[in-house]
Amino acid sequence: MGKFRCDCGEMISTSNGIPNPAEWLLVADATVPDSAWDGTVLWPEIYEKATRAYKCPSCARLFVYWDGLDATWTQYDPAHPQGGLGSATTTE
Repeated sequence: MGKFRCDCGEMISTSNGIPNPAEWLLVADATVPDSAWDGTVLWPEIYEKATRAYKCPSCARLFVYWDGLDATWTQYDPAHPQGGLGSATTTE
């Protein structure tokens, strides 16, 4: 993937090393293995099931890849919580 430009003009890198300060992981409660609740956290298993999201450091828009990193993202704009959605494809 590489990087993409936020609507505010900021470039967001999806391959900025680990940890990537722009990358957030969303984990559905139902996908957390039972073993995690008894004290054994299997981070690789949880990481694999996580949905990737990227937060713009300038304007705080959130770009969520609900269907994987090869799919189109959905944008959430905190300045317009009731209608600030949009989607687009990534650029290299």
